[in-house]
Amino acid sequence: GTFNFAISLPQAFVFVIVTILATYFLTSDRYVIYRLLKNNLPESWLLKFTSLKKDLFSALFGYIKAQLILMSITFTELNIGFLIIGIEHPLLLSLIISAIDALPIFGTGGILIPWAIYELLTQDYRLAVSLIIIYVIITVVRQMIEPKILGQQIGVHPLLTLLSMYIGLKLIGVPGLILGPIVVLLLKNIITGLYKNTTLKDL
Repeated sequence: GTFNFAISLPQAFVFVIVTILATYFLTSDRYVIYRLLKNNLPESWLLKFTSLKKDLFSALFGYIKAQLILMSITFTELNIGFLIIGIEHPLLLSLIISAIDALPIFGTGGILIPWAIYELLTQDYRLAVSLIIIYVIITVVRQMIEPKILGQQIGVHPLLTLLSMYIGLKLIGVPGLILGPIVVLLLKNIITGLYKNTTLKDL
């Protein structure tokens, strides 16, 4: 897994560079592009495009808001757990780990599990077990509430959100947990924007 991740880094780097450049050019020439579309597309298409753009931005901001809520919950759990077991600087450590938890590859386990292993090797069994318990609690709580919070914020049913996370995980691994709901979110808003106020009988 580490080898596959390492060889995929150049592709990921190229993708990020291309995305940044494309975003820059689209942003700098947005008025030119809009005038071109306005002069060559029907008015009804432009209205649907504008509505679709608003829906997409609203949904993406909802996704970001959901992640911030999940980070806040993780931060609270970590802070309470660290205070109970007597860890120094609990606020700072909780803030750092909850921020890392938002990353698709690392999560809280990327910090707490190596930390617990180190404590086992140094024979501090109480602290090691305490860290594992905190990690299990955070993981269980997140798995229970993440689909519901994401569904509420992005307007997708929690069951569909959970299904998209599972499919994303199976298809591309851990990053799919984040990309899955985003793809469903984009598809939902595209379909809704294109066929707003239209029923299946009208198609």
